[in-house]
Amino acid sequence: IGGAAQRRFPGTGNAGESGAVLHHVTMAYDIDAAKMARVLNISQEKLSDKAVRSAVKRVDPMKSQTGLTREQIIDDLLAWFTPAQFRGDAS
Repeated sequence: IGGAAQRRFPGTGNAGESGAVLHHVTMAYDIDAAKMARVLNISQEKLSDKAVRSAVKRVDPMKSQTGLTREQIIDDLLAWFTPAQFRGDAS
């Protein structure tokens, strides 16, 4: 079970500072979407504001999007979010 949330931080008013957005999300590597829908028993009312007809169509795990193994995805995410000086490729 996962979700997403966002927090917006306003700028301080100093020249050029526009604030920031912190967004976090749970990303599933693989999931049985049909089983998830049966277990959660999501109502049509809950889905009505999501512009989809079913929760199954709303779920798209990383495995199906990328075709990569779980380990490859973890390695890629760590490489993406690790600053260059800690990866050893800083000039």
